[in-house]
Amino acid sequence: MWIGINVVEPHPGPKPPQIAGEVGDVRAMPPVGGVFQVPIADSFVFRANSDQLEPTRTENKEIGVKLDIGAKASLTAALFDMSQTNIQVADPANPGFALPVGKQRTRGLELTFAGEIAPQWEMISGYSYMDGSITESTERTSADTPFQGNTAALTPRHSLNLWLKRKFNDRYYVAAGGRAESARYAS
Repeated sequence: MWIGINVVEPHPGPKPPQIAGEVGDVRAMPPVGGVFQVPIADSFVFRANSDQLEPTRTENKEIGVKLDIGAKASLTAALFDMSQTNIQVADPANPGFALPVGKQRTRGLELTFAGEIAPQWEMISGYSYMDGSITESTERTSADTPFQGNTAALTPRHSLNLWLKRKFNDRYYVAAGGRAESARYAS
């Protein structure tokens, strides 16, 4: 769950100061703000030995920019570096148990566009590139190779989404879209 806060200071007079520049009648001023993420997990997996394992911890660093295109569209770009410790996988030799496999790191880029592309037509699209790998491992795979150096589970290198919306009036619209991902490992 993300909660976004944008605070733009009011400016006296008819014209805001030139901070980011001016093109024709369009004045650009970067908003001041931040994002607060409430730590909510999507799911919990409890195994017979969960009480004996350290919890997975995540640290995420991200920097991004947003460009508002008039009042009807926006572009965003973000670079991120996420590290996780105490990663766990299902133990293939002991069903119902987990193995601690170490640490993983995922670095990537995220690009999005959202807004009106023509009268009554809106689009939401996004692309992300992720380079995830297991950086430290205490266990070996069922093929007796180390987990270290392997691609992180459930981390597609490329993902793309595109959604289109056609508005008929203020109450009715139809929308369709989809998502595509490159291959990813299950575990």
